[in-house]
Amino acid sequence: MANASISLDRIDVCLVATRRPALLERTLRSFHDNLLRHFGVRRFIVNVDPLFGNEADEAECVSLIRSFDPQAIIRLPDQAGFTTAVTSNWLASSTDIVLHLEDDWLLNRPVHPDHLQPFADYPWLGQISFNHDNKAWDIRKKGSFCYAQRHVKLFNRKFRYGVKRQNFLTGPSFLRGDFARRSAELMNPAFDPEKQFCRGLNGKLERYVADFRNMIIGEIGAYYIEDLGRQWREEHRITKEIVAGQSYWMDQASNSNAARRPAAS
Repeated sequence: MANASISLDRIDVCLVATRRPALLERTLRSFHDNLLRHFGVRRFIVNVDPLFGNEADEAECVSLIRSFDPQAIIRLPDQAGFTTAVTSNWLASSTDIVLHLEDDWLLNRPVHPDHLQPFADYPWLGQISFNHDNKAWDIRKKGSFCYAQRHVKLFNRKFRYGVKRQNFLTGPSFLRGDFARRSAELMNPAFDPEKQFCRGLNGKLERYVADFRNMIIGEIGAYYIEDLGRQWREEHRITKEIVAGQSYWMDQASNSNAARRPAAS
């Protein structure tokens, strides 16, 4: 049953960032030119984690954000934490549709409110995610709805088995507002948000999202978004690793324990 009352053209923008103003500016410019100018933005809701830069970089990030929304809600925590950043942003939102962003992506194709019509048509749709080269979701072979499945690797090939679980992502995407806010309420800050949707880390959250779906848009080779963060990490010798269900940045130039820092995006 279609939901005619849902507002598709007015959004909150929930942005998770670190102290990387050059990347942030490229991200915001590309999303403004291709997406934000086509929507009514109620509010920017932003978390800038204290990673990678200094206080001057943080101040530059704040100035950039306020150039797009002078009334932006900006959280500047003392400690980095990706899950806390995501949940605090989502819980502060109030619109029917929320745009979730990270600070290191380019949007290369126009996006208009009519791209969000599936939210009005399908009340069980929780998310619309942009496909990209890292994800490489094959819509023609796997269908439009993202799922996760256990796999084993043999002879350099992945063989999947077991139950398909609904998979929700923390890359750039649109979320149904109520879905995002309830998911945030159920999230455990000890685990990476994306991992606890489908990997047996958070039973309450998995039971809640089981009746929802995540639609992927953008065929392979015709992606909407481009990852800036991977190249940046390679240039700075930083890798992203999962330890006990949580994401960490690892500084490969250092051998100390201080090189491991909670990931912010």
